[in-house]
Amino acid sequence: MTTVASFSSIPFLVLSDFLCRKFGYVQCIAFGLICYSIRCLGYSLIKNYYWCFPFEVIEGITTGLLVASAIIYGSKLSQQSNLGTLQGILATFHYGFGKSAGSLLGGFLMGRLGGRVAFRIFSGGSFIFAFAYYLIFKLVFQPRIERAEKRKRDVSNMQVEIIPKEDLSIAGPESSKGSKGKTELYPITSTPIKNSSSYPSNKIENENERESNLNA
Repeated sequence: MTTVASFSSIPFLVLSDFLCRKFGYVQCIAFGLICYSIRCLGYSLIKNYYWCFPFEVIEGITTGLLVASAIIYGSKLSQQSNLGTLQGILATFHYGFGKSAGSLLGGFLMGRLGGRVAFRIFSGGSFIFAFAYYLIFKLVFQPRIERAEKRKRDVSNMQVEIIPKEDLSIAGPESSKGSKGKTELYPITSTPIKNSSSYPSNKIENENERESNLNA
């Protein structure tokens, strides 16, 4: 059975990138979880172990397509510097924690409830997780992605107006001495620009006037 499952995974591993771009990463992951549900339900219904072979063929989708889609989708969401870390986390949760917890829970359910009931429980759980994953993506994450893409399109399509250099300045209030009709140009600013040479003398005159008023 392992040989059948391994050979059935090869086409989906080869075509995983094409299928993800064709149907979407989330759709492929949800479809892989549904195929897990079909496999577990089929195992709970068969009475002859030879009927395991058709359901082992589905492992090409549950392993080849599902895991590959998760890895590719993770690489699209993460930065290039964090790609190795993300793949390590995915492998740890799937092959480490997931299979260990599944084996422990599956053995407990088989011992208490029997193999058929245990497979049906896993089948229902896989279907519920597939539906919940797809629903959360459609209702929560996809609108955010669409709004972000819309903002990017609006920014890229925004018309940029080039202002000539001479329009960025205005004529000064008075022309400088000896300029003979020429006007000084000052940069546009929200606050008036004070003449640095006359400002200290004006400040001294104002202080002297204030002192004379106080003495009077």
